[in-house]
Amino acid sequence: MNHFVWQVRFLRFIVFGIIFSLFGLAGLGILLVWHGITKNLLLERPGYSVLLTAYLIFIPTLLILFHALRILRYMSMAPPAFPLITASIQSMKLSFYIVAILTACLFPVFFYIGQIDDAPGLIIIGMGLILTPLTIGTLLACIQQLLLRYVLPMKS
Repeated sequence: MNHFVWQVRFLRFIVFGIIFSLFGLAGLGILLVWHGITKNLLLERPGYSVLLTAYLIFIPTLLILFHALRILRYMSMAPPAFPLITASIQSMKLSFYIVAILTACLFPVFFYIGQIDDAPGLIIIGMGLILTPLTIGTLLACIQQLLLRYVLPMKS
């Protein structure tokens, strides 16, 4: 097997791992949201607003990952489907911008919670959360390099 096939398989494995771990984290968070709904704490405590924003971030992140899987599938086809790849990349970029904006808006809430609870470690967690789009951007860059290196030379 050539190098391209192994790179595509590795990226698929990584994307599936991220998708399964995101669903696992979302499943754990549902219990906390349910507790906040039953106790009417959603708007009283800022931690629940962080959790609800995390669920808002979850949706475009899943869109990015599913489009990444579609692109990897289109790249593996005998004649790659370039219009479909381009449309998926545009959708991924839009979702990436949404995730970046939502995580940047989430940092002041982490700062506020950290000041109230006197927990400077929470501010560091908020800074780490802002770096989440960097991970998605790295995945996009890997897919773009595969496109430039292996798929686009086949077009000409």
